[in-house]
Amino acid sequence: MNDVLSNGAKLSIDGKCIGSINKAKNGVDWLTFEQVLQRSKHFADGLLHFGLKPKHSTFGIYSINTPEYTIAEYGCYRHSIIAIPIYETLGSNICAFIAKQAELSAIFCDNLDRVVNVLNNANDFQFLKHIIVSHHDDESISASDNQQHLETLKSKAQSLGLTRMLFV
Repeated sequence: MNDVLSNGAKLSIDGKCIGSINKAKNGVDWLTFEQVLQRSKHFADGLLHFGLKPKHSTFGIYSINTPEYTIAEYGCYRHSIIAIPIYETLGSNICAFIAKQAELSAIFCDNLDRVVNVLNNANDFQFLKHIIVSHHDDESISASDNQQHLETLKSKAQSLGLTRMLFV
């Protein structure tokens, strides 16, 4: 799986790889293969920095399909870290069950609602050490309220012995 992006970059001459809908422009914002390769490399190296071990560590991806999901997934492939998809449609109890069975040491969440779900079920995520979040701004609340919400989640995560990092 790790070769898919490299081969795509060569065949497309670094063409479009992953797109996301941009409602403001009524179009698609594209990342090239090279951009995705670079971001997935940085993500993968960050997982190693967290202490995840190739061929042994499990990494949960609790997200809808987004460019960040794909970058996280290919980051796992890069260093042979076992990627475990967790889908919201399975319900929060099933998500916690999967996390426990897979002994997830780190998880990627695409929004703060999923982080709240993980933190609220922290007893079932007993092997979890790291939470990585991509979209951390809640557009329905003010910037100061959003910052306060982030700080509250960060404190809760730290009290549970977790670290919380933002996706870059």
